[in-house]
Amino acid sequence: MEQPDACLSALIVFLSLLLPSSAMAQPDGRLGLSEIWQAAWRLETVVGSWQANGMRHADLDTLDPAFDAWRASEGTDYRDYPAELGRLRNRPAYDAWTSQLDRELRDRRTLGSDG
Repeated sequence: MEQPDACLSALIVFLSLLLPSSAMAQPDGRLGLSEIWQAAWRLETVVGSWQANGMRHADLDTLDPAFDAWRASEGTDYRDYPAELGRLRNRPAYDAWTSQLDRELRDRRTLGSDG
């Protein structure tokens, strides 16, 4: 009966690495293994990237004549991405894109610092 318990314990340990937890945070402010693993999953795997893609459900086709992505991005670092801004035609698509970009940049910083 020890083998099933050992397998269950190993499974619980593995799954705990996948879930964010404040209990896993490092006391000195460094990132925990969970944050690093999740950033790598989103950036380095096809499934993780697809799953985290905030643009997946964005409506890129609906034109809102009152919305201007260039004006909305004024004074932000989003201006560094003119091709992407040029295809955003409504506020929900813009919000989905900025959220997606912010997550990708945060993940890159995470992997660059501790990954």
